[in-house]
Amino acid sequence: MKLIRRTDIARVARLLAESLADDPFYRWLVPPDPDRVSVLARRFEAAVETTVERGWAFASSSGQSVLLIEEFEVPVAVSGTVPDAATATGVEPISTVAEAGRLLRATHPRERHTYLDMLATSPQAQGRGEGTALVTALIAGVDRDPRPIHLHSSNQRNLPFYLRRGFVAEPAVRIPGSAVTAVPMTRPKNSPA
Repeated sequence: MKLIRRTDIARVARLLAESLADDPFYRWLVPPDPDRVSVLARRFEAAVETTVERGWAFASSSGQSVLLIEEFEVPVAVSGTVPDAATATGVEPISTVAEAGRLLRATHPRERHTYLDMLATSPQAQGRGEGTALVTALIAGVDRDPRPIHLHSSNQRNLPFYLRRGFVAEPAVRIPGSAVTAVPMTRPKNSPA
């Protein structure tokens, strides 16, 4: 696992866009468009830049998998990544996006925790274990300074991956004005992986 550098921001944003273009949340946020991946990549650049500046953006050794995290103290603010990134898309009404962010933030643990914001592997590298290696390294690092890890998954196919690593699924949150649901998942402190 290596830190993502500023010089990698555009490439990482493109990798995220290609990997997450079919994710239900991002399909809702940026509806189908012939240039959808490019639209998403432009929107991801700000999030990646912020995460890189904080030192919370990691890549696999090949650079084909990326992991973006955030560290939260208590209380968790109800604004932040989801509304800010969504506002930049200009697709959904800001009130709907803000409400989605508020609902998702309300599921965060009420203690200091790590938030697994995004995990993505380029389509050509999927199935090689690079994403698994990033999550395994994250868990090992967090377990040295015990705190929960929290995430939201809007892709049902990803749930077994996280359940096998000690995450516990919570009741799904419906994104307002859509059929999209996000499942909050938390891995308790020092949970067996």
